[in-house]
Amino acid sequence: MQSPTLRAKYTGEIAILPQGGFQFGSMLQPGETISAPDVGVSVYSGTDASPQSMFKSATISGTSVLPVFQGGVAGNIYNVAVQVTTSLGQVIEIDGYLAVISDVVAPPPAPPNYALLPGGGEIILPGGQGITLP
Repeated sequence: MQSPTLRAKYTGEIAILPQGGFQFGSMLQPGETISAPDVGVSVYSGTDASPQSMFKSATISGTSVLPVFQGGVAGNIYNVAVQVTTSLGQVIEIDGYLAVISDVVAPPPAPPNYALLPGGGEIILPGGQGITLP
């Protein structure tokens, strides 16, 4: 089974990922249904003392599991494992990777030899001469 593609999640975002959920339909027999979704989250890359806290809830829609994720540590990549039990007694798992990125966008770097002072519109030129911008 090919792992689903999960887009990156912002730290402050609460979202169902992947869009459309984890789809088990191609792994089922005709008429077979899924129940009891179990979602596990572990750190693949980075550090997080409680990665499972990213998982908020999961619902079933037909043959798909729609997990909701929240929080996470910016810069980390998490392994997400979704396991279901089927009406025929199968236990099936699909895994994917989820990257978390910061909600805050860093400002662009200052041009070489110039520095913007915090809180003001002043630019310092080489040699220490200041120019105040309106």
